Amino acid sequence: MKEIPEMQLYNNGEIKMIFSKDHIEKIRDGTKTQTRRLKSNYKIGQNYAVQPGRGKRAIPDMRIEILDIWQEKLGEISEEDCREEGYGSREDYREVWAKINKKYEPDQVVYAIKFRMCR
Repeated sequence: MKEIPEMQLYNNGEIKMIFSKDHIEKIRDGTKTQTRRLKSNYKIGQNYAVQPGRGKRAIPDMRIEILDIWQEKLGEISEEDCREEGYGSREDYREVWAKINKKYEPDQVVYAIKFRMCR
């Protein structure tokens, strides 16, 4: 399987994080404050531009600050974490994860990233 980088660089070297348009709406309305990634080179305390999909320009007025990062098995996500991911249940979250990542493996170790939108 081809590995897809989750961080992209602006021409000036600034790092951005890619989200789907649906997730960006959830970040804007405050219902998404966590994301899970297969890889992470992100740093706690840093802020990152938000990019609406692969190959798109970052949103100029939208940045997130990383508050915490931890590793866990994908299947160990709590109901509260699912809500912070922007979903009403574990099942809703699992369906979206499988759609985005082509499969859902509960034993897969992922990086959980808690963030806030910078104002």
